[in-house]
Amino acid sequence: MQHDDNSAGARAAISGRSADSAVETRFILRERRARAAHMRVFAGLLAAMLIGYSLINPLFFTRADEIRFTLMLAPALAVLAGYAAATYWRGYASLPLIDFVALLAVALLIMAENALLFDE
Repeated sequence: MQHDDNSAGARAAISGRSADSAVETRFILRERRARAAHMRVFAGLLAAMLIGYSLINPLFFTRADEIRFTLMLAPALAVLAGYAAATYWRGYASLPLIDFVALLAVALLIMAENALLFDE
């Protein structure tokens, strides 16, 4: 029997997608709903780490750098709080862009904080 490479099943196997889009959508939504609790824990741990870092900073950095750090810390904590809150929203699982935007914003803010304190 000859294998038909143009069949939907073969294309799905090559692309990593399910042949049935409804099954794939249900799988993705279930996976994102199950992961939401872990993302809340991640946001909380990252916020705790940033707060702890801000408490230790005055021991090593100048007052001016500490003020600039704190001015960037507030938006980072706001983004993390918003991200954790978004995971409780019913439509969270259907919008993976929420994860991308929130984690990119936090990464950029942390990168800016690190660049600010690089000279210290």
